[in-house]
Amino acid sequence: VESGSGYGGSAKYLSELVSLLDRRRYDVRVVAAEDGPFIARVRAQGVPVLLRPRWRFLESSKQKAVSRRQEAVSSKQKAVGSENERYAVGAIAQLVMTVPGIAGWLRRERIKLVHLNNEILSHLPLVLAARMAGCRVVCHLHGWRPLTKTERWAVRWVDEFVCISETGARFYREQLRGRDVIAIPNGILLNGHGQVASRQKAVSSKQKTKSSKLENSGLGTRNSELAHSSRETVRVRLGVDEDDVVVAMVGRLVPWKGHEIYLKALAALKLHVPNVVWLIVGNDPRDDQAHLEHLKQLAHAEGIASRARFLPWQEDMGAIYAACDVVVHASVRPEPFGLVLLEAMAAGKPVIATAAGGVLDIVTDGETGLLVEPGDAEGLSKALRRLIEDRALAATLAQRGRQRVRDAFTMERNAAQVMDVYQQLIG
Repeated sequence: VESGSGYGGSAKYLSELVSLLDRRRYDVRVVAAEDGPFIARVRAQGVPVLLRPRWRFLESSKQKAVSRRQEAVSSKQKAVGSENERYAVGAIAQLVMTVPGIAGWLRRERIKLVHLNNEILSHLPLVLAARMAGCRVVCHLHGWRPLTKTERWAVRWVDEFVCISETGARFYREQLRGRDVIAIPNGILLNGHGQVASRQKAVSSKQKTKSSKLENSGLGTRNSELAHSSRETVRVRLGVDEDDVVVAMVGRLVPWKGHEIYLKALAALKLHVPNVVWLIVGNDPRDDQAHLEHLKQLAHAEGIASRARFLPWQEDMGAIYAACDVVVHASVRPEPFGLVLLEAMAAGKPVIATAAGGVLDIVTDGETGLLVEPGDAEGLSKALRRLIEDRALAATLAQRGRQRVRDAFTMERNAAQVMDVYQQLIG
């Protein structure tokens, strides 16, 4: 069950996990809150997909927003209290209206196990319905945040917790006193399966709408033909000269991903390495595209807009990795995992990442990449300059990084471990 937008890392993970599950043992159904390119990939595999936005706990984001306001604005306790009461009434009403119907569907489909592909809160109706229908429940923790009071109350109905990194598993074990959290690191497909899946032609209308609002600088959201082109061909399409150094940052355009830090680091870097062309690849999930516009304005203010390429979300990242020389991860808060880092490392690119969260399971500083502190634009600028000026170091890190992915972070290995969890629960 996927409660996200269909665009993020959890949805991509779901599409690849489903492709590797043993269909002789498991008859798979996927329920998603929203459609999106990765949900389209699931559908293209012939797996039944049920779109049920009302099965996502609609009060989850509101409750978290109220909690943040409670912490930040103590002088408005009465107002926040009444707001909490309204949300509580709405939450109860949603559960009363949805849970029995979900339980009935689980029984009719003879579902034995429900795999929640996100945290508990957004899946609360499914958790309760699974309990009513006698299903076993696996909760796959892809995030990195404290559990809410509601989630701590609901953990009793989850049979197994799985987390996408060793570091993340330790983080959640501290909150789930007395409960184990199984660490099953995320991975990428190394057998070519992902290349086939990424070229499926089913793309949601939502993806097309959002992508049309972005600059594509010669690359649209569908560019699988470029993935098989030479590095030189892709760079020409991007307007990059032969002697330019291309630095890329890939991910959703949300503030905590650290794009501002990335831009400030590049502004400092241009004084030493003027031939850098930098890419920002990803979509702004907001309809008003406010963060994208903010980043463009910041690029102009920092004097680096002429060397910028803002690209929409790419269904096939092979073209981007072929064109770039360094890939940057700049999140300012702990990243639950860092799938982009795995993709870049598997493509033979040196990476620079922030030293927090699940990233620490992937990148060892000075061995498989370089690490900088979150929010440290100066440190990121120095790390970039180091890799650009020391090509031997960059090549060594890239080689070790690629081997690290092959040794420890494949989806084939991940899927086998997930199926072991299934086996323990339902035989």
